[in-house]
Amino acid sequence: MMNKNHKSFICGLKGKYLSNQEKKFLTKHKPWGVILFSRNISSIKQTKNLTNSIKKIFKNNNYPILIDEEGGRVTRLKKFIDSSLFSAKYFGDLYKKNNKKFEIYFSVYVKQISYLLRSLGININYEIQEKPEGIAQALIIGKKFIKESNVTLILGDNMFHGNYLIDQLQKSFKVKKGATIFAYPVSDPERYGVVEFDSNGKAYKVEEKPVNPRSKFAITGLYFYDSTAVAKAETLKPSERGELEITDLNNLYMKDGELMVEKMNRGMTWLDTGTLDSLHEASSYIRSLEKRQGLKIGCPEEIAWRMGFIDDNELSLLAENLLKSGYGDYLKSIIEEKRNL
Repeated sequence: MMNKNHKSFICGLKGKYLSNQEKKFLTKHKPWGVILFSRNISSIKQTKNLTNSIKKIFKNNNYPILIDEEGGRVTRLKKFIDSSLFSAKYFGDLYKKNNKKFEIYFSVYVKQISYLLRSLGININYEIQEKPEGIAQALIIGKKFIKESNVTLILGDNMFHGNYLIDQLQKSFKVKKGATIFAYPVSDPERYGVVEFDSNGKAYKVEEKPVNPRSKFAITGLYFYDSTAVAKAETLKPSERGELEITDLNNLYMKDGELMVEKMNRGMTWLDTGTLDSLHEASSYIRSLEKRQGLKIGCPEEIAWRMGFIDDNELSLLAENLLKSGYGDYLKSIIEEKRNL
């Protein structure tokens, strides 16, 4: 769950003035900085009023306030604004200069932040991989975060969808020893790490981007590892590509007889959206399903509600602030649908 007393996140303000709710939120949570979204800043006076209100709350004339440069409007205003306002490209440097560890939890409306902090509980910590030195390096970079825990690793450009997906993931999450990876049949396996199976259907070899693949089952970007994953990753040597290959890590588990391979067959969808074409393909897939079924895919509020983390009233509260986008209407409709059953 989110640590509600954490002082190291940035929040965003999108109105023309500071509302009482926003004042209360800033006073209570004391974020490290504030983002002003320029779309709603139409004058120098509005900008100064907002920034002065924020500074009064923190009693700090140098409180860091970021201008989000939408549409160039802020660029025209910037020369009239005092030195405590920074453009986006300088904001990161400000953190480095002050040696602050910075974690961005949210940069959306303050109301949405407040609701999410209170209901969904999202906690994001991150480190940066400075060079493309392999997926397995992520485990080493995240060593302090992982500690002695089991860990799940997922590639950010991978999309999964399917009727039994959650059951499959929950099953894998409960495995305490060894590793579980997922294989999916593709028409171009040479682009991926490929797993080979023996006549009994047992995986016996994983090969990274083979020229002549002997299997059509590609390894997806979703991995469940036990607490030995970091130590194993630290023993890996860079490949010819200069990377710590995730395939080499998987082979270490396989060598020890501790690698489970779950097949994702019909009824499951896996899309690697690492190219423009595949990103468009994923977008079209989601749009088609949502339009046809009238249901949302990957809706965090709905997921929290269906899992019992929030109740009808809390979901309704979240929906109220999203009605203009149509997203809130959807959240309201699923509550009503439940009541009519």
